[in-house]
This record gives sequence, C-alpha cells and structure tokens, in this order.
Amino acid sequence: MDYSPKLKRVAQQIKDILSAEDLAGVIIIQEPGYSEYVLKLDPTYSCVKIQDNKIRIKAKLADFNGNRVAFNRKVADTSNMLHLLEKTITPLFMNIIQLSEIIDKDVNAKHNDGGFTDHTTQKN
Repeated sequence: MDYSPKLKRVAQQIKDILSAEDLAGVIIIQEPGYSEYVLKLDPTYSCVKIQDNKIRIKAKLADFNGNRVAFNRKVADTSNMLHLLEKTITPLFMNIIQLSEIIDKDVNAKHNDGGFTDHTTQKN
C-alpha cells in the first residue's frame, strides 16, 4: 500500500470540519512513513478556487451584481486569509526545517520521501 488509510480518513474528517465551520486551513498530519496534508482555501469568504490542482483567485464585480462594497470585502478577506496563513506557516516551517536538519545530521538519517500521497489517491 502506497498510502496510509488512517491519514486519508483523518484528512477527510479535517476537511469536513473546516467546511462545516466555513474555515480555511493548512494542516499536515503524519505517522511513521507517511504524511498527508489538507489545504482548504475556499471558505465562503474567499475568492480562492482550487481547480485541476491549481490555485486561482476568482473575483469579478459582476459576480456581486455590481456591489463594489461586497466585492471589495471578499477580496480583502481573501487577502487577509492568505496573509495570516503565510505569516503563521512560515516561522513554524522554518523551525521544523531547522530541527529536521539538526536531527538528520546528528543521527545520519536517510529518508525515502515516498510516503506522501495527494487527495486523489484511492481511499480504502
């Protein structure tokens, strides 16, 4: 098996919670040999759409019936979402990178990096 059924199940539960609560999120989960991520950038307050594994910003004034205030609010909320995710993720990931490099060097670790699968992998 090239993926972890447990991680697939938990990732789906996380996606369901984020959708139910109308939240964005970037979540990485891991168990020995495998990792999985959830990237949820499309709550109702966001202009982000993920289509064909591409992240796009979709914002047209026409979609808001010409309501410039509502249009500006959604674009501003999208910008704020991306900014806060980036400002939170960057220092966390930099710390993880440094810790990983230190322990890899100390124990002369070798990794196969083959334990990641994306959301399209079969869920059993």
